[in-house]
Order: sequence, then C-alpha cells, then structure tokens
Amino acid sequence: MSLATLLLFSPSCFGKNVTTLESEGEVMENTYLISSATEMAYDSNLRIGAGNFWQEEYVDEEGVKQRGVTAGLWLMVLDGSSQDQHVRVHVGQGVVFDEYVIKIVEIGQGTRAPFVRVAIDNGGQSGK
Repeated sequence: MSLATLLLFSPSCFGKNVTTLESEGEVMENTYLISSATEMAYDSNLRIGAGNFWQEEYVDEEGVKQRGVTAGLWLMVLDGSSQDQHVRVHVGQGVVFDEYVIKIVEIGQGTRAPFVRVAIDNGGQSGK
C-alpha cells in the first residue's frame, strides 16, 4: 500500500508507542511545512507524512479541552531503530519519536491542500 493511500484511508487509532510532550513555548529555529498526502525527508533517517486534517476536540498542553484543527502525522525512520508510528496532533503539541522532538507550530490551509508546519530537534544534529 502506498503512503498516499495510507494517508487518505488510515484510521486514527494508531500511535500507541509515541510519547507526546506538552511544550512550554520553547522556540525551535527551523520549521518545515508538510502538505496533506505528502512525505517530507528531514535527514537521511527521519520521514514525516501528513494527512487526515479535521476539526475535533483535544486536550491542550494545559489540560484544557479545546476544539480545533488536528492532523495525522506518520513518523518513520529508515534505520529501523523505531517502529513506524501514527499520531494525531494539534498546534503547540510536542511529540518524541526515536531521537527527534517534533513540535507542531501551525496547522493551516494552503492554496491546494491543508498543511502542518513542524519544528524538529534531534539533539543538535542538523537536518537535510
């Protein structure tokens, strides 16, 4: 099954082994935009796909119920050190996956498709 098919039809009940971090407003320098039904290569190891954008209720980093746009992220590492994961995310959320901390900076609507903008920290290693 292709990544595009997974992004469009995958249920949102996966991601059991992904740790989420509730951020405290720290700013990460570089951000990356990932459009719906696409995959981004961050470095030689990490790949992130995005899809399944919709409005729903979620609990924010302060423990308060919110209603807003969320997105599905598919997290993959090529070296096999972690299993591929799927997680639903909202703006302000942080996700720890393998050696990476992925902060959700923005979820928006582009001219052709929805997108998610992320900031990635991998312990000082540079991406791309």
